[in-house]
Amino acid sequence: MKKLILLFLLLPFFAHAQIDKLFGKVSLDDVSVLLDQNETHCIVFDRYKKLGLVYDLATQQLVHTVNLDGLVPKDVFKLTPDQFDFKNGKVILVGLEGGIYPGHYFILDEARDIFRLHDQFLAQDHGPVRDVIGDWVIFSFNQFAKNKKGEYNFDKITGSVVQYYNWMTREWRSHKFDQGMTSVISAKNVIALKGGKEGNIVDLMSLKPVQTVKEDLYTLVTSLSDGKVYAATRTKSGSLDKIAEINSETLAVGNFTSVDANVRYEWTPMWNYMVRLDSRNNVAEDLYDIDLIVLDKKTNLQTATRISPATKNENLDLIAMQKEIREKRQYANESQLQERFASQIKEQQEWDVNFTPLPKVYKLDYNSIKGNEVTNLALTNRLILGRGANVYALGLVGECDKAKSYLIMKRASSGGISYSTYGILKLDKYGNRMGYREIGKSENNGSGFTQMDVFTITDSGFGNATVETIQRTQDGEYKETFSHYCGF
Repeated sequence: MKKLILLFLLLPFFAHAQIDKLFGKVSLDDVSVLLDQNETHCIVFDRYKKLGLVYDLATQQLVHTVNLDGLVPKDVFKLTPDQFDFKNGKVILVGLEGGIYPGHYFILDEARDIFRLHDQFLAQDHGPVRDVIGDWVIFSFNQFAKNKKGEYNFDKITGSVVQYYNWMTREWRSHKFDQGMTSVISAKNVIALKGGKEGNIVDLMSLKPVQTVKEDLYTLVTSLSDGKVYAATRTKSGSLDKIAEINSETLAVGNFTSVDANVRYEWTPMWNYMVRLDSRNNVAEDLYDIDLIVLDKKTNLQTATRISPATKNENLDLIAMQKEIREKRQYANESQLQERFASQIKEQQEWDVNFTPLPKVYKLDYNSIKGNEVTNLALTNRLILGRGANVYALGLVGECDKAKSYLIMKRASSGGISYSTYGILKLDKYGNRMGYREIGKSENNGSGFTQMDVFTITDSGFGNATVETIQRTQDGEYKETFSHYCGF
């Protein structure tokens, strides 16, 4: 078995324990229901318990379980899957972490015994995950125009970018479109683009147009009344405005009509099966009865399958079983993590000796900047912090039991101009990057400064800080204040 971060999926001492129900008093707001690419299976995933149940849509039988509780740091309090596939009895799951690593993604590839979190998955900047094709995770985002102050005009789309990440080879590539993205239809592996009166539907892998479109496919919804998929427009408040039926084969859109306020819609396209959950409070057993409702659109046959415990005692047994699994895994995790990141922990100890705590209120003073050079340290090189610049340690912003935050400066020169950038780097206790935010820069052309930002960092306790920045350029001053949190 490959030795990867938090990889304990096949440990034998809890092979006997299989959680096959959504236990506890589950709120449907905490549960994701995703269809696989071929719409043959669905996964019902409890985000906080990190538990997934995979059902065959044709038979409504439970065929697989995914239990990730205890396989993540305690402070990753939830996992929210965005993309799910099921091939040869194995799950691929990609989604967002919630907690200590906000905005980071995880991946589960059972066929290859891979479970990776945050920087062990990918560390590059990327848009939201949109699709999974083979070993590729697809991300995409729109680009927007800026005004003279550098502020984005979100009403003016200038183009879009599709990014591809292969989690096996770690290859990263991207493609830019002149048109804006309106939707990615993952079941079809296509992206809908629009610019002006017409747009294109483009195959995500070949990048070849499939067809032209005249409608914006910003939102695809499924009616819980007739089971059909509709293209929808929204009001400025975000609610549904008008809908038009969309052909599942050609993706051609019909005529738009006003939405019926009495009809409920799922905010995802479901082409062959309509899947939803139904919940009722079972007061006598002190739990919620949860049913998986599956409508076969071809036969119009609807079935309901109970996926929650039948009794209070069964519920308590499952809670106890999950607690045992979690505690055994967490005990193994810390030991495994210390071993896995032993060299990184040593690198961070070498890095830390160069930083002293900042005063309670620290203000950048260009006349008295002092720092230790850390350009050639192992941690600097591993995280590729320099990128051609010299890196200096200015001070420790704060620390908590989860992480440490450092104020660093990067200095470089080109064409007779010297550049300095200042930022806060956050690392976890294993030396992994949790985040970096630039908070100021300066430029000097030899005769004087053309940009000379200043900032103040105020300690707000528990490793947290308030950062006030003033961007000073020849065009004027721009102020910003934000909170920096140590633990997440």
